Amino acid sequence: KDSFETIEAVTEIPDEYDGLTGTRTVIYDTEDGGINLWWGAKEAIGVYGTRLTNKKFTGTNKYKDAATTYFSGATLFSSPKYAYYPYRVENDGKKQTAVEGNIPANQSYSTAVRRLNYDYKVGKYASWSLSGTKFTFENIITFLRLKLDASGTALEGDKLSYIRMEVADANGNPRTMSGNFTFDITQSGANAITAWEVAEGTNVANLSFVDQPELDAGKVIEGFLTVAPKMQSGDVIKFTVKTDKHIATFNRTSKLAYTPNKIVKYTLTLATVDGLVIEEIPPYEPEQPEVTEIDLTLKSFKFEVAKNQGKILGRELYLNGTTTTSRTVTEKAATIDEENKKITLYIPYLNNRKLVP
Repeated sequence: KDSFETIEAVTEIPDEYDGLTGTRTVIYDTEDGGINLWWGAKEAIGVYGTRLTNKKFTGTNKYKDAATTYFSGATLFSSPKYAYYPYRVENDGKKQTAVEGNIPANQSYSTAVRRLNYDYKVGKYASWSLSGTKFTFENIITFLRLKLDASGTALEGDKLSYIRMEVADANGNPRTMSGNFTFDITQSGANAITAWEVAEGTNVANLSFVDQPELDAGKVIEGFLTVAPKMQSGDVIKFTVKTDKHIATFNRTSKLAYTPNKIVKYTLTLATVDGLVIEEIPPYEPEQPEVTEIDLTLKSFKFEVAKNQGKILGRELYLNGTTTTSRTVTEKAATIDEENKKITLYIPYLNNRKLVP
């Protein structure tokens, strides 16, 4: 604190809504069945202000998560004014009104670790004290809470691979759920995101369960992911649930529009779903290579002098009738006895038997 500016970061708690019925439940802590969004250990924010452009501030909570934490980074007297989470080095040189972010279509989640990925927030100056500057952070994207119960269906007992959402409006046009976007960290709420890239595949949000939890009878599997705040009431959602043995699909109509700082809950009790289609995944059988019978016959086997210099001599003596004379040698060829399956070669002077055939 003697040589660094310190930012105290406080984040807001999102409200929770039911995405299929439209009823609202405000949850303030996990004991009541909701979630509190805490700062993870060793996370970082990007800070803008006087002499500050995307300056990295790192959380001082190095070993555990915290509801409120401190971030330290730039030197004193730098006057931080705005910040965003999470810090991205790609925003070096970007103006505070044109910071870039990305929410991937494919996200992962572990039911054991329970950590939300790809959260985005903007923070603004609130107050100052000798211990540092206090910032309050707002969530600018939408959170999804998926609760899956496969009891009484063919998926019961399977291992869950992923839950996929593919969204279109009432006319079949893709509705943005993921992708690249630009946001203004001086703004709040729905005004913070200024542009969202529309591209192929950005109407998809896919949550992979890395620990592949088992869908036991009576067990509800829960997962969280983040999406663009673009869904409108009346949009059609195609859900796909994939396990190690089955694929289940069904359509549902959204009963509400997405907004920033909203948790949208989807309770997917498959046994009560109308229009549920379940397909069995055939067991994996590796493709057998085509076998072609080939008549393999060894026609020749030899050692060339050029490839075995210093081992096989280039000239040799031989008996020509009654006269001994010499001749040039380029190779030593073996005799192949196909009937008895023998290869015979005799080199009487050979000492180094490491040869190149």
